[in-house]
Amino acid sequence: VEVTIASEYAVMSNYPNPFNPQTTISYEINVGGNVELAVYNMLGQQIVSLRNGFVEAGKYNAVWNRIDSHGNEVASGIYMLKLTTESQVISNKITLLR
Repeated sequence: VEVTIASEYAVMSNYPNPFNPQTTISYEINVGGNVELAVYNMLGQQIVSLRNGFVEAGKYNAVWNRIDSHGNEVASGIYMLKLTTESQVISNKITLLR
């Protein structure tokens, strides 16, 4: 029996969920590389990019305060958090309640 342990992984969670007025997104990257953390609406349109660039391996936090990339408050509803690394994509649903 062969057992393979992943050498590259990322994990992501947020608190609180549902949230108002902001949520903290925690993510951990095991291997340094390019990372994008973004929020999307349910139509798949990107609302805001919270992180886009190279990060070293480690634990990180980002805060989303319901503001889109144009500086406008978004409506109550369900949104998708998407963490993209060089080797995987992770997504979570988050809910904004007003």
